[in-house]
Amino acid sequence: MARTLRPTSSLSNKRTGGSYSDTAATYIQERNGADDNFGTDTVLKLEEEYRNSTHLIFQTLVGFFDLIGDNPGQIPLGATINSATLTMWPTSETNSGGGANTVGIHQMLKPWVEDEATWTVLELGPPESKFGDAAFVATTGGEVAPGGGEAGVDYAEIALDDQTVSDGSDPSTWNVTAAVQSWANGDLNAGFYLLFEDLNGIGLQSDDSANLENRPLLSVDFSGDPRAFEITQITYDPDTEMITLVWPSREADTYTVFWDTDLDTDFEGFAGDITDDLGADPGDFTTFTFPNPDTDADRMFFTVVKN
Repeated sequence: MARTLRPTSSLSNKRTGGSYSDTAATYIQERNGADDNFGTDTVLKLEEEYRNSTHLIFQTLVGFFDLIGDNPGQIPLGATINSATLTMWPTSETNSGGGANTVGIHQMLKPWVEDEATWTVLELGPPESKFGDAAFVATTGGEVAPGGGEAGVDYAEIALDDQTVSDGSDPSTWNVTAAVQSWANGDLNAGFYLLFEDLNGIGLQSDDSANLENRPLLSVDFSGDPRAFEITQITYDPDTEMITLVWPSREADTYTVFWDTDLDTDFEGFAGDITDDLGADPGDFTTFTFPNPDTDADRMFFTVVKN
């Protein structure tokens, strides 16, 4: 994807070799599984049950941590998010009694590690990051072991969206535009926390599912690449016949500089390029000085294009 050449771009990934690869998913389990990590499981569980007279809760974490950045295929910091959805597919473990289960998706406020997160710990550290010292509130009103996150502290209290997960093979899709926009604005990208709102068991296919097409899918449509730039300064030294251009830049970027004596054309029709692989200067601006390409011209136009 050439992000800077399209006014609107879209991006999708299932951890199948797509544009960004740092996708994570795990579920967490209360009580006798409170210290266990399930980051390599192929099924993500959401459930509240009593097993051998013991109250158990299962919740799910999903993250796309490499989403925002400067690399090809990533969403640039400051972009406008037109829409963003998370789609997930059920497994045979979903049991809604012929009906449907409601699942709310919340924005995580604290970072977590896929192969370390448990009911009580988000990452081992040091320092160890606790996941909710306060007790989790069960839908049954039953006593719940401390952990599982605290609303407003570990995850956003208000859900981004609520959707149903039904028996069968049909996926469920949640609107997560607000969360992805906040990440594009510079907020911490800590992924999502999926909380059930019914008591039936739910199984969702994880990022380790053998079926690549049914792994968690984040789809984002964005526009307004903030790195669009304009030449902020042009100077000409008639004694040396040298021209200097200045424009805002980022250090990892490279640029092509085009010139022509006619403004009525696009850059592909310009007379030529002065350089096609100019690395950005350190800092926020690049300064490029070069010989006048046509000393007989009475006017000249330039454009700079990020490669």
